[in-house]
Amino acid sequence: MRLWVLSWAARGWEPRILLQHETIEGLFVRPTVINFSEKAPRKKPASLYVTCFGIQPDWQDHSLVDFPDALTDEDILACGRPLDL
Repeated sequence: MRLWVLSWAARGWEPRILLQHETIEGLFVRPTVINFSEKAPRKKPASLYVTCFGIQPDWQDHSLVDFPDALTDEDILACGRPLDL
């Protein structure tokens, strides 16, 4: 979870974990989606493109990558891509 927050905040986003009863307008991503380079835009985009680690052959070229739940922060940091926090 720590890596998720750091990867989004480092690019100007305001990551926030919502409680079950909370609702807000905004974009929602799973806490397994790591942001390698998607900077926060001035205007909220309608959607974000997320690619899956290891499933799509070009996952290394995408800014948002969804990692399996079972991977630890150490596993993600060792995936072969720099996170540049």
